[in-house]
Order: sequence, then structure tokens, then C-alpha cells
Amino acid sequence: MEKCSVTINKELVNELTKKNLILALAVVIGSFLVVVGVTIYLILSTNYFFIAVIAIFGFLFVFGLVLLFFIIRNRKSASKKNTRIDTEFFDDYFISNSFNEENAKIQEVKLFYKDMLNLKVTKNYIFLFLDGRSVWPLARSEELLEFLKSKGIKQK
Repeated sequence: MEKCSVTINKELVNELTKKNLILALAVVIGSFLVVVGVTIYLILSTNYFFIAVIAIFGFLFVFGLVLLFFIIRNRKSASKKNTRIDTEFFDDYFISNSFNEENAKIQEVKLFYKDMLNLKVTKNYIFLFLDGRSVWPLARSEELLEFLKSKGIKQK
């Protein structure tokens, strides 16, 4: 069938995590603004309802900061690895081989199309999702995209 090769690098990781990073930044900035606004209002008047609001949005602020930290850390660590993934497609499944910088095979995975949850298309890549945590990057091509859709994989 068809073959493709992709290298896990900074560009690939940035495309995959871009929306998550934006969401984390929005949570941090939004919750910070609410906490500051409610704190100013609370200083000007005594209302205990707003103490609960500060606690909730304070939690969201801390959660957003933690999320932001992990996203940035994962982006940096994944960008340092130059893992190449070669994928070969067959009728019912595909085989994905991972190679390190020295071109030594790290892993071989055989996955069936029926097990894929969905796919996400970005500017340069197609990402296949097996579950909420496992993703296989592929170099984007219209022929490959149509082939994957014909196998019943839904686009996100």
C-alpha cells in the first residue's frame, strides 16, 4: 500500500499541543483576572459569596499553571528526541517502526484501523488517536487522509 515517514521534532510537537497550550494560557489569565477583580470588590464591600468565587477561581488559576508547566515540559522533552517513525499501511492495519538518532529500531507496533478513535489534521501532519494518550503522527498528504477516512476513522 502506502508508506510515510515522519520525525518527531519541535515543529511536530508544537502542532500537536498548540490548542492545549492556548487553553491553559486562557485558564490562567482568565482565572487570574477574576480573582483580582473579585478581590478588589471584596476589599470594597463585605460579601462572603465572593470568598467562594475567589477560592474556585484560585484553584483554576493553580490548575492552569500546573497544566501549562506540564505542556511546556513535554514540548521541550519531545523536541529533544529525534525519533523517526516509518509507517506502512495495509488493508486492515498499519505497522509503525520507530528509530532513534543512530537509526536503531526502538519499537515496532501493529495497529488496526478499527481500533483508532479519530484523526486530527493540522497544517503538516495527520495525528491518529488510539485513546486519550496515544497518538501516531503521519506526514500529511491528501491521498493518505482519504485512505484513512475510507477505513472508517473519523476526523476530529
